[in-house]
Amino acid sequence: MTATLTQRIADYVCGEHFERLDPAVVQRTKQILTYHIGLACRATREKHPDAIKAVTIAQDLSGNCGNATLIGYAQRVTLVEAVFANCSMMRVLGLDDVIFPAGIHSGLMTVPVALGVGERHQVSGADLITAVVAGYEVMGKFGQFSWAFDPPRRPTQLFGPFGSITTAAKLLGLDHEQTIVALAYAAHTAMGLAENDLGPVSHWYSLICRNAIIGAYSSRAGAWGSPTVIEGRYGFADAFLGGREIDVDAVVDQLGDDYMVMNSCEKRYPGTTLNQIPIELMRKLVIDDGIRADDVARVRITFPEERRQFSAGHELGPIANSGLAASSFAFQCAMLLLDGKQDPARYEDFRDPAILDVLDRMAVDFVPDKPVRYTRIELETTSGERFVKEGDDFQFSPDQTRLVLERDGAGVLPDKNIERAIELLDDFENVADVRELTTVLAA
Repeated sequence: MTATLTQRIADYVCGEHFERLDPAVVQRTKQILTYHIGLACRATREKHPDAIKAVTIAQDLSGNCGNATLIGYAQRVTLVEAVFANCSMMRVLGLDDVIFPAGIHSGLMTVPVALGVGERHQVSGADLITAVVAGYEVMGKFGQFSWAFDPPRRPTQLFGPFGSITTAAKLLGLDHEQTIVALAYAAHTAMGLAENDLGPVSHWYSLICRNAIIGAYSSRAGAWGSPTVIEGRYGFADAFLGGREIDVDAVVDQLGDDYMVMNSCEKRYPGTTLNQIPIELMRKLVIDDGIRADDVARVRITFPEERRQFSAGHELGPIANSGLAASSFAFQCAMLLLDGKQDPARYEDFRDPAILDVLDRMAVDFVPDKPVRYTRIELETTSGERFVKEGDDFQFSPDQTRLVLERDGAGVLPDKNIERAIELLDDFENVADVRELTTVLAA
């Protein structure tokens, strides 16, 4: 029988090695680890309600047992609960990374799992880096089908389980057959509902990581999973991709080449990363061209057809809550035009008449055959001037390890722990035991 996609993905996962990774890939992965650790520390320092809830859940379920690290806490919990809580802490500020074109919250799917399993099994920094890179690869390359179906789903909930389970499988040293089973568990835990109109998406990502731990350990214990779980009748492709026929060679040939980890896009403000480009284009109009709300007669924004189903990202009002305000490019752009800057406190002003007035002057179009991040802004002023900005790619430059940990870890970790974490992360590929890092991440 011709090898299935699951079997061939397992070939890649088992065959990926640190020695294949070039220095740029290693460096970017270390930056991603640092960035997400910083987010967890910041959520703790700011006493974010959803972070506190996640830690409380982890502590309650652990029942004063366990030896896994909660970032920023002295108390230890069980492995599964630590992965759940750490993922939530990395998520709640809405600043975690995303990879494109898949649109997956990749760091959330890999970093908590890697730190938890790596700590438990005393893996090396090099092995942890390799596991995270492999997780990004499987998610990003298989997740290219994120925009290939009409029903509105969240790509991370759909394809993220494959990245989480890949990371865990790699660190557990699963063999080829066990990895196939693990990937089958990933397919069976995928869901991807997009509904969140009345509140934020926070712990849903954590449940994916939690499921991945159970799936990977089940595979190691001898569980069974179908090797045709993706292409088979009633399998993943039928259930989630509308029966789309997958070119297995085209997917597999991309694995381990032009690594997806290099496409990681961090955020500096909440809201979907799909809106980074329209926001940055509007920032240019505001900062470089001096445009303000009173100057605007009308604004027309053009997005690719694939974004049509993602209505939260182009909501023009009425805005129902602060979460939708952060998700809407129009709200973000109205805030820029009014204030000349972005102030997250403004998300609570989703009924502000001045903002609604700017939204009334905006319209959205959709066009085919464009990259998923493509944006074109056409702005006409009250005096008849016309400005056009266009783009389809943007990444913030990563911050240095010291800046991230001193900024985000202050008040959460002792100074000596922060200093040691900086040393370890900057040279992480040469760290013999991940526990050296997780030990100093506990308050």
